[in-house]
Amino acid sequence: MSVHLKNFTTTGLSLILISTIVANDTYTVQAQSRFGNCVRPCGSRYKGSHIGSGQRAVIEKIEGLIKLGQATVDDYLILGDAYRLEKNYDLAQQRLSQGLEIAKQNGDRQGQAIALSGLGQVFTETGRLEDASSNLTAAKNIYSTLGNQQGINLVDWQLRNVIIQQRLINPSRIQTAPSQLRIQQ
Repeated sequence: MSVHLKNFTTTGLSLILISTIVANDTYTVQAQSRFGNCVRPCGSRYKGSHIGSGQRAVIEKIEGLIKLGQATVDDYLILGDAYRLEKNYDLAQQRLSQGLEIAKQNGDRQGQAIALSGLGQVFTETGRLEDASSNLTAAKNIYSTLGNQQGINLVDWQLRNVIIQQRLINPSRIQTAPSQLRIQQ
Protein backbone atom coordinates (compact mmCIF):
# COMPACT_ATOMS: atom_id res chain seq x y z
CA MET A 1 0.00 0.00 0.00
CA SER A 2 1.28 3.49 -0.82
CA VAL A 3 -0.07 6.86 0.12
CA HIS A 4 0.61 9.57 -2.44
CA LEU A 5 0.53 13.24 -1.49
CA LYS A 6 0.64 15.90 -4.19
CA ASN A 7 2.87 18.46 -2.46
CA PHE A 8 4.15 19.40 0.94
CA THR A 9 2.85 22.96 0.78
CA THR A 10 -0.78 21.89 0.95
CA THR A 11 -0.56 18.36 2.32
CA GLY A 12 2.74 18.22 4.16
CA LEU A 13 0.88 18.17 7.43
CA SER A 14 -0.95 15.05 6.29
CA LEU A 15 2.39 13.26 5.88
CA ILE A 16 3.03 13.64 9.60
CA LEU A 17 -0.42 12.32 10.45
CA ILE A 18 -0.08 9.38 8.08
CA SER A 19 3.36 8.40 9.40
CA THR A 20 2.00 8.41 12.93
CA ILE A 21 -1.11 6.42 12.06
CA VAL A 22 0.79 3.67 10.25
CA ALA A 23 3.76 3.58 12.64
CA ASN A 24 2.78 0.15 13.96
CA ASP A 25 2.09 -1.39 10.55
CA THR A 26 4.28 -2.00 7.57
CA TYR A 27 3.46 0.54 4.90
CA THR A 28 5.40 2.83 2.64
CA VAL A 29 4.57 6.51 2.50
CA GLN A 30 5.50 8.25 -0.72
CA ALA A 31 5.25 11.99 -1.07
CA GLN A 32 5.82 14.12 -4.12
CA SER A 33 7.03 17.53 -3.09
CA ARG A 34 8.57 20.54 -4.72
CA PHE A 35 11.83 18.62 -4.12
CA GLY A 36 10.81 15.41 -5.89
CA ASN A 37 9.76 12.06 -4.49
CA CYS A 38 10.30 11.05 -0.91
CA VAL A 39 9.69 7.39 -0.12
CA ARG A 40 10.13 5.91 3.30
CA PRO A 41 9.08 2.73 5.00
CA CYS A 42 7.18 2.94 8.26
CA GLY A 43 6.43 0.46 10.96
CA SER A 44 8.00 -2.64 12.37
CA ARG A 45 10.41 -3.18 9.46
CA TYR A 46 11.65 0.40 9.57
CA LYS A 47 15.12 1.02 10.94
CA GLY A 48 16.37 4.57 11.36
CA SER A 49 19.58 3.87 9.46
CA HIS A 50 17.72 2.80 6.30
CA ILE A 51 16.47 6.19 5.14
CA GLY A 52 15.88 6.21 1.40
CA SER A 53 17.98 8.45 -0.77
CA GLY A 54 14.83 10.34 -1.78
CA GLN A 55 14.06 11.20 1.81
CA ARG A 56 17.67 12.15 2.52
CA ALA A 57 17.55 14.54 -0.46
CA VAL A 58 14.34 16.11 0.86
CA ILE A 59 15.90 16.55 4.30
CA GLU A 60 18.94 18.21 2.78
CA LYS A 61 16.85 20.54 0.63
CA ILE A 62 14.61 21.58 3.52
CA GLU A 63 17.67 22.18 5.69
CA GLY A 64 18.95 24.37 2.84
CA LEU A 65 15.72 26.36 2.91
CA ILE A 66 16.10 26.84 6.65
CA LYS A 67 19.62 28.21 6.13
CA LEU A 68 18.23 30.63 3.55
CA GLY A 69 15.38 31.65 5.86
CA GLN A 70 12.79 30.37 3.38
CA ALA A 71 11.34 27.39 5.27
CA THR A 72 7.62 27.24 6.04
CA VAL A 73 5.85 25.74 9.03
CA ASP A 74 5.15 22.65 6.91
CA ASP A 75 8.86 22.33 6.11
CA TYR A 76 9.79 22.31 9.80
CA LEU A 77 7.08 19.77 10.61
CA ILE A 78 8.07 17.46 7.76
CA LEU A 79 11.70 17.72 8.79
CA GLY A 80 10.88 17.00 12.43
CA ASP A 81 8.95 13.91 11.43
CA ALA A 82 11.75 12.76 9.12
CA TYR A 83 14.30 13.11 11.91
CA ARG A 84 11.98 11.22 14.27
CA LEU A 85 11.81 8.39 11.77
CA GLU A 86 15.61 8.37 11.64
CA LYS A 87 15.51 8.18 15.43
CA ASN A 88 17.41 11.47 15.60
CA TYR A 89 15.21 12.67 18.43
CA ASP A 90 17.17 15.80 19.35
CA LEU A 91 16.87 17.23 15.84
CA ALA A 92 13.26 16.04 15.61
CA GLN A 93 12.39 17.90 18.79
CA GLN A 94 14.31 20.99 17.67
CA ARG A 95 12.62 21.21 14.25
CA LEU A 96 9.14 20.44 15.59
CA SER A 97 9.58 23.08 18.31
CA GLN A 98 10.69 25.62 15.71
CA GLY A 99 7.67 24.75 13.58
CA LEU A 100 5.43 25.18 16.63
CA GLU A 101 6.84 28.64 17.33
CA ILE A 102 6.37 29.76 13.73
CA ALA A 103 2.83 28.36 13.71
CA LYS A 104 2.08 30.34 16.89
CA GLN A 105 3.48 33.52 15.33
CA ASN A 106 1.35 32.96 12.22
CA GLY A 107 -1.80 32.08 14.17
CA ASP A 108 -1.78 28.67 12.46
CA ARG A 109 -3.78 26.54 14.92
CA GLN A 110 -3.68 23.43 12.72
CA GLY A 111 0.11 23.72 12.44
CA GLN A 112 0.34 24.11 16.22
CA ALA A 113 -1.73 20.98 16.80
CA ILE A 114 0.37 18.95 14.37
CA ALA A 115 3.63 20.19 15.91
CA LEU A 116 2.37 19.34 19.41
CA SER A 117 1.25 15.91 18.22
CA GLY A 118 4.66 15.35 16.61
CA LEU A 119 6.43 16.40 19.81
CA GLY A 120 4.15 14.04 21.72
CA GLN A 121 5.25 11.22 19.43
CA VAL A 122 8.94 12.09 19.94
CA PHE A 123 8.48 12.18 23.72
CA THR A 124 6.57 8.88 23.65
CA GLU A 125 9.35 7.20 21.70
CA THR A 126 12.00 8.55 24.08
CA GLY A 127 10.14 7.55 27.24
CA ARG A 128 9.25 11.09 28.31
CA LEU A 129 5.65 10.10 28.88
CA GLU A 130 4.57 13.09 31.00
CA ASP A 131 5.84 15.47 28.30
CA ALA A 132 4.15 13.31 25.67
CA SER A 133 0.83 13.42 27.51
CA SER A 134 1.04 17.19 28.01
CA ASN A 135 1.78 17.91 24.33
CA LEU A 136 -0.81 15.46 23.06
CA THR A 137 -3.48 16.89 25.35
CA ALA A 138 -2.68 20.40 24.09
CA ALA A 139 -2.93 19.14 20.50
CA LYS A 140 -6.27 17.49 21.23
CA ASN A 141 -7.61 20.72 22.71
CA ILE A 142 -6.66 22.63 19.57
CA TYR A 143 -8.19 19.99 17.31
CA SER A 144 -11.37 20.19 19.41
CA THR A 145 -11.63 23.95 18.96
CA LEU A 146 -11.08 23.49 15.23
CA GLY A 147 -13.70 20.74 15.03
CA ASN A 148 -11.12 18.41 13.48
CA GLN A 149 -12.42 14.94 14.38
CA GLN A 150 -9.65 13.16 12.46
CA GLY A 151 -7.04 15.04 14.50
CA ILE A 152 -8.89 14.27 17.73
CA ASN A 153 -9.01 10.57 16.85
CA LEU A 154 -5.30 10.51 16.02
CA VAL A 155 -4.35 12.17 19.30
CA ASP A 156 -6.71 9.90 21.25
CA TRP A 157 -4.88 6.93 19.70
CA GLN A 158 -1.51 8.45 20.65
CA LEU A 159 -2.70 9.19 24.20
CA ARG A 160 -3.93 5.64 24.54
CA ASN A 161 -0.45 4.42 23.67
CA VAL A 162 1.06 6.73 26.29
CA ILE A 163 -1.37 5.39 28.92
CA ILE A 164 -0.50 1.81 27.99
CA GLN A 165 3.23 2.56 28.30
CA GLN A 166 2.67 4.27 31.64
CA ARG A 167 0.79 1.23 32.90
CA LEU A 168 3.59 -1.05 31.78
CA ILE A 169 6.15 1.05 33.65
CA ASN A 170 4.16 1.52 36.84
CA PRO A 171 0.73 -0.14 36.85
CA SER A 172 -0.28 1.07 40.32
CA ARG A 173 0.34 4.75 39.48
CA ILE A 174 -2.18 5.04 36.65
CA GLN A 175 -5.84 5.41 37.56
CA THR A 176 -7.28 5.64 34.05
CA ALA A 177 -10.50 3.79 33.47
CA PRO A 178 -10.43 1.24 30.62
CA SER A 179 -13.17 3.20 28.84
CA GLN A 180 -10.70 6.06 28.35
CA LEU A 181 -8.49 3.78 26.28
CA ARG A 182 -11.05 3.55 23.47
CA ILE A 183 -11.09 5.92 20.55
CA GLN A 184 -14.45 7.29 19.56
CA GLN A 185 -15.25 6.76 15.89
